[in-house]
Amino acid sequence: MGRSLKPPRMQLHNINPLDESPVPGVPAILIHTDSYLEEIRIGEERFERLLKIAALDTLNIVFTPTADPVVQQRLQELELDLASYYLQNNNYIFKSAYKHARFSYETDEKFAQEFKRDKGYSLNDSMLLGNRFFHYHLSKFTKNATPIDKILDILQVYHVKNKIFKSDRNTTTSKWFYDLVSVNKQLPAYKTLFIQFNHLRNTYPDDLDTIENLLQSLNDRMILMNKAVIELKYESLRTVTNNASTEVMYHLSYFVILVTGVYDNLAWIINYLYKLGFSLEDITRNNVKLQNVYNPTNKPNEKYYKSLMQKAPAICNYLLSDKISCLIDFVYPLRDSIQHRSFIKPLTVSRVSSREQTPVKLVIEFPDDVRKILQRHFSPTVFGLAEDTSRSMRRDYYDIYIFSNALHAEIVSFVNSICAQIDLAELIPISQEQRDIIKDAIRNYEDNPFVGLHVQQEMAY
Repeated sequence: MGRSLKPPRMQLHNINPLDESPVPGVPAILIHTDSYLEEIRIGEERFERLLKIAALDTLNIVFTPTADPVVQQRLQELELDLASYYLQNNNYIFKSAYKHARFSYETDEKFAQEFKRDKGYSLNDSMLLGNRFFHYHLSKFTKNATPIDKILDILQVYHVKNKIFKSDRNTTTSKWFYDLVSVNKQLPAYKTLFIQFNHLRNTYPDDLDTIENLLQSLNDRMILMNKAVIELKYESLRTVTNNASTEVMYHLSYFVILVTGVYDNLAWIINYLYKLGFSLEDITRNNVKLQNVYNPTNKPNEKYYKSLMQKAPAICNYLLSDKISCLIDFVYPLRDSIQHRSFIKPLTVSRVSSREQTPVKLVIEFPDDVRKILQRHFSPTVFGLAEDTSRSMRRDYYDIYIFSNALHAEIVSFVNSICAQIDLAELIPISQEQRDIIKDAIRNYEDNPFVGLHVQQEMAY
């Protein structure tokens, strides 16, 4: 078209808001509304989370103007910051609650129409997205847009690091309650399992305290795992520097240890609920371990799986399935390296230009056997294998941000699946009246210190 689309010089948002100390600065985020009309209309899960966070009014999230009446009404009902454009003295002005500024001198209507026909979105939106009023922007049309999952992580880190815990604009809660609600939301099957156990506790008179402690420990480990993952997100989403290495080593090592702790925790919960015959109090405890094929010549848990196959074949087959056995086995070499040999050491990967060398991401080296185990079922790239770095260094390196998020999601799904398969109401002979009582309790998830309080408004982040 022969026209320059460079916007006029503006004050730049050069600083990563998460770099500020001691707590991150307020992120400013621009949402290109017309990129996500369908997601807003149908209530797509990730976008619903984004809208809930935007409605908290705790940071600067601005939506570009839209002509869609349904989406416009939804954003207005939520009292979100929906921007507008207007023309003044041959310049386009952008106006929102967050900012009011000139952003474009391109006023040729014919050119604007041609641009929208060719590109699929408005010239004004393009010019605003090209400005640097915002730290991040979300759009389907621009190459340097931030993915929505990363935006949600940034918003979670911002709120948690600033100790802002709100379920709506007018309701503030505590960090303790936030941790509790987060795990309850992640693990609905755990809530169901604990309610069942709470009603059927007299069925386990000899092991009552042990099972209760194991269930509580599982909940505690998942809470601590959430904390570790948020800290890893924080270090990964900040501008990368060598100063992050010690923090990353600490949180990543603890995260890996928690994962194997969760595996052991579940192995013992299954043992006592299904009466497999092993005990924490004697030598048989050495047989209780979910790890199955990492070391095929030495299987101290063979008796455990034989007993499990007799008492709970569905759970046994699930644990021995290719995906789950792979998920279990590949974490143990990392734990063994941390506890018995050396910590997982981060490496700063830099981008070299003609003028400078800029750090761009943190990666970690894993033991040589980890990728081989992972490849039994998963693609290592899904877990963050940095192929270029691994190729040049001749060792396997993984992107910390991708790895911790991917593994955490798999562990949450795994724990929820195991808990969902443990149905005490089917395992233990009970009357129909007892079944109905338990169903009502699950439906209302009664207050108790393990399941948490009834929450009408869930946390969005």
